[in-house]
Amino acid sequence: MYQVQRLNLPTFGIAATILVWNIITGSFIPLIALISTVIFFGSFQSKFSIHDDHVQYQVYILFKVPIFNRVIYPNQINEIKFFRVGWLKKAAILRLKKGLNIRLANMVRQ
Repeated sequence: MYQVQRLNLPTFGIAATILVWNIITGSFIPLIALISTVIFFGSFQSKFSIHDDHVQYQVYILFKVPIFNRVIYPNQINEIKFFRVGWLKKAAILRLKKGLNIRLANMVRQ
């Protein structure tokens, strides 16, 4: 089973900038909305597991509540495209015959 790790550094950098701006200007209602939005979108996790006859892609949010689960069989995959993300990391895109393509980057084996 592989877990796909997301890099949330740009999200938190933007949130920190807006946080400082709201503290300086004194408006706290947008600050509360911003913090809850960052926590919500920052808590997405995705898992990709390879089985003998299919692969499974799952997306979780807040305390492992599943919001998306997709089981993909070999006849549903049109193409697997491998490429690099930066200099060191590798990634792949599963191009499917029907539905949205699945992008896999920053995979860590569990």
